Amino acid sequence: MKKNKIIAIFLSMIILLTIFMSYQLIIYEADHDCTGNNCPVCQEIEQAINFINEVKVIPFATLAVIVFEICRNLCKLSIDSRNFSNTLVSLKVELLN
Repeated sequence: MKKNKIIAIFLSMIILLTIFMSYQLIIYEADHDCTGNNCPVCQEIEQAINFINEVKVIPFATLAVIVFEICRNLCKLSIDSRNFSNTLVSLKVELLN
């Protein structure tokens, strides 16, 4: 199970890194000297924009899963942190009138 988590986190980071790098390419090459039709830089910018448009849902889905898992783990911790073993019977308290 832990191996699957590590792989999922690694793949999520790769996707986020490629999206970030696509944004950086667009920003860096936005004011390039265009050579006209079939400009290779313009084609790279177009591919970066298409990539971002295709995967723009993934970061939000990843974020939603992360938030859900954090909430679930916090709820689990709060339930587990309750110590039900400290009852009067388990502490052998004698209730006398």
